[in-house]
Amino acid sequence: MSKRGGKMLERNGMRQFDQVGQTVPTIESLVERLGVPADRVETFTYALVKAFGKEDQPDKRVREFLEFKLKEKMQGI
Repeated sequence: MSKRGGKMLERNGMRQFDQVGQTVPTIESLVERLGVPADRVETFTYALVKAFGKEDQPDKRVREFLEFKLKEKMQGI
């Protein structure tokens, strides 16, 4: 388990459970899919969470941002 943004997240491989029990991709797995080198994933993830601030659900906002960036990458934008 890890603590980010004031809430505990259950880890299950490359996925984590949200409050409803549905699986959602971890920030780390999304960062890897964007092509960030493996040795920099942890630092990059920390920087993203810090950049999004101490709001209620920074992890959710970071995930939404990364998913948007992945869609852009897949569309070649």
